[in-house]
Amino acid sequence: MVDSRARRWLMLNYAATVLVSAFLLFQIQPLISKFILPWFGGSPAVWTTCMLFFQTVLFAGYAYAHLSSRWVAPRWQGIAHLALLVGALVLARFEPSSAWKPESGGDPTWRILMLLGACVGLPYFVLATTGPLMQAWFSRTFPDRSPYRLYALSNFGSLVALLSYPFWFEPRFELHQQATYWFWGYAAFVVLCGFAASRLWRQRHESVGVASTDGSQESGDSSRVAAAEPESTPTKSRRLLWLALPAFGSFMLLATTNHVCQDVAVIPFLWVVPLSVYLLSFVIAFDHPRWYRRGWCAAGALLSIYAVGVIQSQGMEKIRVENIGTLGKPLQAVTAYYGSWLSGNASAGPLEFKVGFQAGLAIHFLALFFVCMLCHGELARLRPAPRHLTGYYLMISAGGALGGLFVSLIAPHIFVTFFEWDLGLVIGYSMAMMLLAGMARPVPMADSKGGRAVSVQMAAPIVLMPALLAAMVGMHDEFGFLNASRITSVAAARNFYGTASVREGSPEDPDKHVYAMFNGSILHGLQLTSPKMRHEPTTYYSRDSGVGRVVDFYAKKCPHDLRVGTIGLGIGTLAAYAEPGSKFRFYEINPAVVKFANDDRFFHYLKDCRGQADVVLGDGRLSLEREPAQRFQVLALDAFSGDAIPTHLLTHEAFEIYRRHLASQSHDGIDGTIAIHITNKYLDLRPVVLAGAQQLGLDVVQIQTKGDPERGSFPSNWMVLTRNKQVLAMLAPYAKEKCQQAPLPWTDAHTDLFDILVR
Repeated sequence: MVDSRARRWLMLNYAATVLVSAFLLFQIQPLISKFILPWFGGSPAVWTTCMLFFQTVLFAGYAYAHLSSRWVAPRWQGIAHLALLVGALVLARFEPSSAWKPESGGDPTWRILMLLGACVGLPYFVLATTGPLMQAWFSRTFPDRSPYRLYALSNFGSLVALLSYPFWFEPRFELHQQATYWFWGYAAFVVLCGFAASRLWRQRHESVGVASTDGSQESGDSSRVAAAEPESTPTKSRRLLWLALPAFGSFMLLATTNHVCQDVAVIPFLWVVPLSVYLLSFVIAFDHPRWYRRGWCAAGALLSIYAVGVIQSQGMEKIRVENIGTLGKPLQAVTAYYGSWLSGNASAGPLEFKVGFQAGLAIHFLALFFVCMLCHGELARLRPAPRHLTGYYLMISAGGALGGLFVSLIAPHIFVTFFEWDLGLVIGYSMAMMLLAGMARPVPMADSKGGRAVSVQMAAPIVLMPALLAAMVGMHDEFGFLNASRITSVAAARNFYGTASVREGSPEDPDKHVYAMFNGSILHGLQLTSPKMRHEPTTYYSRDSGVGRVVDFYAKKCPHDLRVGTIGLGIGTLAAYAEPGSKFRFYEINPAVVKFANDDRFFHYLKDCRGQADVVLGDGRLSLEREPAQRFQVLALDAFSGDAIPTHLLTHEAFEIYRRHLASQSHDGIDGTIAIHITNKYLDLRPVVLAGAQQLGLDVVQIQTKGDPERGSFPSNWMVLTRNKQVLAMLAPYAKEKCQQAPLPWTDAHTDLFDILVR
């Protein structure tokens, strides 16, 4: 037997290996995602697709751990894994080749999956095997210790990696540096894991614990583990729960991410929060059984899901208690009584309150947390004896992959909206009710001695029955909330890039009748249908906007040779400025947007264009990179008002591409202008645009307008970059005072959104 000091060091090695592998797993995810994000339009779906890949490879890694532990002798497991570790280290290539860049528009899901497999597939696979494999080896080496706390440690390492990347690594290091540091971290992991594998290879029955021939452990000190974890073979129903519970947890993670990032708060990198909540539930559930309390978690899930339903049906700005639902009526009666009693006014109005943006987000994340706690808490309760743990983790990883597969690949083809979010709320609410109902069943008394045990056993149903009745009424309310929250669209489509929809307004009033196109909750353009307003540019492109004044200027200077390029089609509003002989070229990555913009049942800007209007399907930057110089007098960039800021459109490398496509005095007889739309509630893009202007040697003017709702125009903020003195003089009367912020240059290797957050 090894001495106690060697035993402690070996246990520490197992813990360090699991922690480092989990950290590297969740560091490589945002790292490789950021490498490829500019190639696929900066869409949030790139992250979702990457998550699908990682979950699938995780399943493959767990399958390897399960099969090798079940069918391969421990000595040969160590040898085989050592060879795999060294091979993955030698073949590791983290930076993708530019040959993977897409050549056209369309759904890039399979291209992303193949790219990830070629670049990080093998090292990620090796890392994915570590958690279950180390726990199996740990259980064999230390049969008197439960290996399941290593799983909590693994999720803790994942959580630290996830939170440290955007707050520490991304702001301080360029992508190439991050890749280098990750490689050396991976090398350190290989040393740690290799040591554990070599110990397993050298291990004999007399080393630390005694292993039986069937893979189970026998030790005089193992009674504690055996008592806590039954040795019986798991039933089929239990194995099915091992699959279903993590599948629903993964389903809710991605459904919540999609819903919150596109329909609640269009804030960049908000995906970090739901993933952190998801991992935190794993850490809590698997650290120790005392942390998971079924009754409290079920109650929390019911209340938070009900609150989410209220918010979805009424919004965050004004919630009236009388409209909350059946459960809100008693609250309304109580508040009305005490409100009138305190004010002395029996006719006091209905109680209203505001949830607020931050509180609303917190409620959504609480719902995700409690649902995940139910899934992962029940999963922890169903854990088997250590001899079955690799099969257990295999089913968990398979469930996670299935949940990701449904949200990422299946849901976009069967739902035209993010309906899976509503579906998840209903399932989560039902699951919480079922668990409460299970708690309400009478339990045989464990001890007939004394009255305390008897009273507890009888009190549980008495307390839980009213709660269950309220939950059933709440379910009826929840269906009403979800039905009330559905926005009626006259047309809708969903694809890799999100949900596009067309909504109709004021159909009864010919002067105000309007069609509007949305991507998620972001307005992409609207057109009034009345003959006098049909050709009028609206939203952020009104004639007094920055881009409107610039295009008008060049239309007068070059009436028969106006060339305008636009990254971001919307509904083609800028085509309203076209005159005979002019050429407008729109770059749009979302096929659904192109389809609706050309649908003359709703929009007519492209159809009625008096010049030539061409639409190029694909990422704007990649399309411009491949094209010959277009010599645009105006190049408009309008892709920065949504949830996922395409940072690759504002980097040093991007501005060099724009320089090549801009008209110049020497070649075209007039200097061209770049107009960048920076209207955004959460990000201040001015420092980045200033850096781009400085790079190109252009002057900058900022034009802000208040908008005119009667004419369909909105407040806008445009930055105009040009060396054309006539343009600068024309804009001078409308220009905002010069920006005093220091330029903040971005490159493809380093961008940091935290630096430009609106505080």
